[in-house]
Amino acid sequence: MRFYCHRFCHERLASLLRTLEIADLTDFSPLILITHLATLVATYTKGFTIIVEPFDDKTPTVSNPILHFRLVQKR
Repeated sequence: MRFYCHRFCHERLASLLRTLEIADLTDFSPLILITHLATLVATYTKGFTIIVEPFDDKTPTVSNPILHFRLVQKR
């Protein structure tokens, strides 16, 4: 899967929310988190990995995705 994200996705959403004069951002917190992720992925196109686990090993019957982010540094 290839991500096509804008490098400043989070800033654009913040600008849109300010323009729309939305004061309570509580309802938008999941979308804000996604824009943080999109900005990270777009910023670190090399050496950045995302590992997605569909569930926690402790509760395999409960769908609870876990995302692991890692910035791989060259040695």
